[in-house]
Amino acid sequence: MKETQLKKQFTERDLQRIRNLVQKKGNEKTVTSVGYTKVEERHTESDIWEENGKTWTIKNGIKRTIRKADAMGVPLLCPKCSKPMKHHLDKKMYGIHQICLFCITEMESLLKLEGKYEEYEQNMIRKNALYFADNVSSGLDQFLDDLINETYVMEDGTIQNWVGNGLDKTEVKKQIMDKLQQLKDKINS
Repeated sequence: MKETQLKKQFTERDLQRIRNLVQKKGNEKTVTSVGYTKVEERHTESDIWEENGKTWTIKNGIKRTIRKADAMGVPLLCPKCSKPMKHHLDKKMYGIHQICLFCITEMESLLKLEGKYEEYEQNMIRKNALYFADNVSSGLDQFLDDLINETYVMEDGTIQNWVGNGLDKTEVKKQIMDKLQQLKDKINS
């Protein structure tokens, strides 16, 4: 007698469908334990959770979405003039000056009339350059690790070993830190 082998693997859903057909339950849906079942979550006042790509909270018993502007700490009204902060540049200005775009333009106009705008502008440029220098120095170790790394995984999954070009991490870091210090000294002078 010739032995036969089953060449195909059946999933749990396929097996349940066959069971339903054998039991003459052909019109019933095939339900298996495999698949998505929604878990009911209970949330209380001031809980924060994420659902369907949105962040939610409960305030005063009402479920509300949290806007990205709220997460950034941008208020609905300007602290100085109490006007709504609805302009797209209000968020950026609030991050820098903690007031709205209208208040910034008003302040800068007054500075121009008083002849103090150039000093204000140079101070803002200086602060920006110092912020840049601090950011470079804080991310320098990770950058150097990535630069001197000798093993790379390519798009097709192959691993390539590259020569690190003889770079000494401590020497490169010292040179960059010296240049950053020169930049900071030049900015502060």
